[in-house]
Amino acid sequence: HSRLKKGLDALMPAEYAVANMEKELQAMQPVLVKTKKEVGEMMVVIQEDKAKAAVKKAECEETEKEATESASKATAIKTSAQADLDQALPMLDAAVKCLQSLKLSHVQEVKALLKPPGGVKLTMEVLCHMFETPPTKKNDPDNPGKKLLDYYDAAKKTIINDAKVLIDRLINFDKDNIPDKVIAKIQPYMKGDDFTPTAIAKASKACTALCMWARAMDTYHRVALGVEPKKIALKGAQESLAETMKVLKVAQDELQEVNDRLDGLEKGFNDATAKKEALANQ
Repeated sequence: HSRLKKGLDALMPAEYAVANMEKELQAMQPVLVKTKKEVGEMMVVIQEDKAKAAVKKAECEETEKEATESASKATAIKTSAQADLDQALPMLDAAVKCLQSLKLSHVQEVKALLKPPGGVKLTMEVLCHMFETPPTKKNDPDNPGKKLLDYYDAAKKTIINDAKVLIDRLINFDKDNIPDKVIAKIQPYMKGDDFTPTAIAKASKACTALCMWARAMDTYHRVALGVEPKKIALKGAQESLAETMKVLKVAQDELQEVNDRLDGLEKGFNDATAKKEALANQ
């Protein structure tokens, strides 16, 4: 009787505990069902966002490819243009150095010549064309009524009359805007063998520097003409690159936004899955 009573006394609390546990289990069951449903829904959203991220990533990669191609194109044009300019720059540097070493007395000597040599006359003629200075018209002693064009006299009065001003004009000459008509006029001299630094050096040291300068201006002009289309193309390529980079920035920002959202969803998914497993275990 005593053993039976003790058994009954033990069964009653156990029955009470089991009843409470059944109530708790019944209360937890809907929560578990709800959590499972939430996890399933989150999984669908995550899959959709992963698909969006993959599409956006592909767009970014394609835009990055376009940007790389645009940058390569711009670099190639710039390199080509610089290579062309590098042909003229050494001549320009040499001419400027020669002008800087030119003494005022050398120019004054040219101005003081009563009977200038042919090389000096030729140089003054080219200078008059470069600075668009018209020649002095003089009567031809051998042909009355006919006029002679004296470039040396015109140069003495307007170009080499002040040696310091001349050197400054030569150094600061607007080489990027030489009129085509000026270039056309000096072409015969550039192609001739009598207007070279070596040939002119026989007549005058000052004129040698002036000859080098004139030839450097002609070379630079011809190179600049070839470079100009490349400059235009370079500008277009750089503008295209800038636009591509803007599109790329927008795509990258959108991709980052999708990735951030995806990271948040995956964290929520992991938390919900852990909660579901804990409920199932309980």
